[in-house]
Amino acid sequence: MRLYSDRISYISMAELLQEAAARTGFSTSEMEDLLDSELTVTQLVDYIDAVVGQRMN
Repeated sequence: MRLYSDRISYISMAELLQEAAARTGFSTSEMEDLLDSELTVTQLVDYIDAVVGQRMN
């Protein structure tokens, strides 16, 4: 995962990643894989929305 230390500290990024994983039901490693993918932010949001939507139905 690429972290940008000039904007957010590593600890803050890890906390955000854990929070996102908890809210979506993805594991932290799944979230890392998604962030490392070649998908755009819009594509990532669409993918996460679709997966979470399927889990709720």
